[in-house]
Amino acid sequence: MNYGLGVAPRKPLHSFHERLIHLKHRGAGAVTGTLPECLANTDVQNAIQRELGLDAACLGGLYCPDEAFDETASSPRAAHRGTELARALERANDPVVQLSIALLLNGFGAELDAADAALAGLPYQAAGVTANVILASVVESLAGDVMTLTADTLSNESAFAEREGFLEALLPQKQVAAYSELIANPEYVAYLFDKYPLIIARTHVRIELVVASMAKLVRRLAADRHELAASLGVDIAQFAVRGIRRGTGDSHHGADSVSLLHLVDGRTVVYKPRDVSPEAAFGRFLGWLAEQDARFSQHSPWVLCREGYGWMQFVAVASLPPGRAAAFYYRYGVLMGAV
Repeated sequence: MNYGLGVAPRKPLHSFHERLIHLKHRGAGAVTGTLPECLANTDVQNAIQRELGLDAACLGGLYCPDEAFDETASSPRAAHRGTELARALERANDPVVQLSIALLLNGFGAELDAADAALAGLPYQAAGVTANVILASVVESLAGDVMTLTADTLSNESAFAEREGFLEALLPQKQVAAYSELIANPEYVAYLFDKYPLIIARTHVRIELVVASMAKLVRRLAADRHELAASLGVDIAQFAVRGIRRGTGDSHHGADSVSLLHLVDGRTVVYKPRDVSPEAAFGRFLGWLAEQDARFSQHSPWVLCREGYGWMQFVAVASLPPGRAAAFYYRYGVLMGAV
């Protein structure tokens, strides 16, 4: 029988969950309940319990301890493909994050539903951005984050599934596609989540944080769009966002991150989810310095300060024009002296 994997598996998938539970208890070296040394400290264990609601006993290599493993627990988390976010995930065809997208779609249906509801009522028109732009940014963030969380685990499990005869030996690019389809099997998702409980907890938290962060950005953009347009010297109707790239700097308050807003006219605005008054103060200092001596003049990007966050002009990398090296290094020296 073919299960939609592209090849016929050599062993029936209906016994997959039970068979791998048996392999786990067989002690083939694949699973351990032993805590690494860094988690042996009781203060660390208490902090994990307090912040994540997790028992440190479940953290040994991200595996469940044997005594906590329920052999009857085979019901998977709901898969759901009906939401806008789920459809956006399905449209993302980047092979690099194919496995993490498959895991999101087939293991986190309730979270995708909640995320879709949270994104549905945002002031997109006032912010000058479409829902599709926001969905694309959320998908990129979630797929990348989940890949970071699960890449080693899914790679090992793919090799394990092949070794135990649940996948045929294929070329690497075909192996990823076949394993993605295996992740679509609810029984297999149940097995993964039983074996790696932290995947559920950490992915659940990450989805919530990314969606909340993006919703916050849209609301702030809607509130500040008029002043941002004025800073750029354009009419409000011309300030329209065609793309958002998150994760271009440090993270703050969970999943808040420096983001680049690419506008339809080709310009870019930087969003910083932290106080930008230091950047504004330094710009004022450079202005004062230029007033003292014109030779000290520097380009100072505009900054729009808000309480706890802000916006800045994006400074693109450019090649040094011929004959300008001496002036460039003079200004560079002035800037280093000012810093």
